[in-house]
Amino acid sequence: MASVAEEQNEKAFKHLFNEKLLQQLAELISPEYPEFNANALYNLTLEFPQLEMKARVRAIRDVLIKELPADYPAALKIIVSVLKQNKLQGFAVWPLAEFIQSQGLAHHKISFDALKLLTTYFTSEWAIRPFIKQYPDETMVFLAKCASDENVHVRRFSSEGSRPRLPWGEQLQVFIQDPIATRPILEALKFDGELYVRKSVANHLNDISKDHPDYVTQLLAKWKQQANTPQEQQYITWIIKQALRTLIKQGDPNALALIGVEHEAKVSIEQFSATPNITLGEYLTLNLCIRSHSDKPQNLVIDYIIGFMKANGKITPKVFKLRTMTLGAHEALTLEKKHAVKPITTRQYYAGKQQIQLQINGKIMAEQDWQLIVP
Repeated sequence: MASVAEEQNEKAFKHLFNEKLLQQLAELISPEYPEFNANALYNLTLEFPQLEMKARVRAIRDVLIKELPADYPAALKIIVSVLKQNKLQGFAVWPLAEFIQSQGLAHHKISFDALKLLTTYFTSEWAIRPFIKQYPDETMVFLAKCASDENVHVRRFSSEGSRPRLPWGEQLQVFIQDPIATRPILEALKFDGELYVRKSVANHLNDISKDHPDYVTQLLAKWKQQANTPQEQQYITWIIKQALRTLIKQGDPNALALIGVEHEAKVSIEQFSATPNITLGEYLTLNLCIRSHSDKPQNLVIDYIIGFMKANGKITPKVFKLRTMTLGAHEALTLEKKHAVKPITTRQYYAGKQQIQLQINGKIMAEQDWQLIVP
């Protein structure tokens, strides 16, 4: 059951799926299918207080499955008619996408057309994934065609829908093992004029980099050479920085080279200290001084890595960005960073020895232990 705090958070996405939306859906469906039982939707208001967002979406989907025609093509025709009324936008469309992905696998061709339409109102990036798994060749041909569509949302859908590790989406193990099948889509979109599309390309490549780092750095190096105009160079430079963010944090030498950073920085650490003891909810303060020993300017990627203790007593590191900069010849840089160590939903803190490290151009340069007190 949802907590009182969650229910009082009126901005939570789950509250988009409410009585008003149920009424709107019923009013849009009924003219297209007079036999539709609107009360089945209205009754969901009794269940919603106990349900989180995805559960609400699937509850609506299940009503649609039960109350629309059992014949999928007939039901899909109603769904498409509702979409074309252009009165549903954003997350309100999500239950319709769930309907298609759960019911349409046996009719993939008409489902493709519907998902292409639907993605212009919300997104079909999650809904296309079962089709990729069941019909890999046909689906990738379809998505490759989407990559050249005039609609920006459809072009983005081709990249986002085939991402190996899409957030909120089912992982595509076939592409995690071998990403080559998505290459034509990324090639078609690398110089796309819309940042919205190029951002998807970068995120797609970042997904791949977690399993095939050399594949990604080699591909981006090739794209960098293919960028013939200042605009294309600007596009690829941006994609490189975004696509390589995981590898840069890991200190991958090839990734660092692509952004003009040498793995072995000619620097020394003159000061590195962190607050020795803090209580959960306070700030961990980091002070450092870096000095260059180079006769020319150096590009530096400066990160700090906090090693948090887990339940088993082991230390698990997490990399945080500090600064990306150019340090002048024999110049010194002094920095102070305050990192809030406060309760968050994605991390459980444990009292005891923790760790903090300084990483420059992918190399650990200094480290210190610190103690966390958890009341």
